[in-house]
Amino acid sequence: MIDAKHQHSGIGTAALKLVIAHVRAKGIFEKLELSYVPEPGCPEPFYRRLGFSATGRIDDGEIVIALSLRAATV
Repeated sequence: MIDAKHQHSGIGTAALKLVIAHVRAKGIFEKLELSYVPEPGCPEPFYRRLGFSATGRIDDGEIVIALSLRAATV
């Protein structure tokens, strides 16, 4: 979560790519899941650009999406 005045500067993308690389490097997980509240301005497009896709699950009102860690592209 990046403060609104610093969004769209690449900070969130860089940070999430580092998290993905770190988790992938562990070599013990098949996927990385996260969730978001489906409302205007939600981060869904941001996550989808990084390769996350729908799981079909909803957890406490939040949409759960996942990224396969088997693929090496991020």
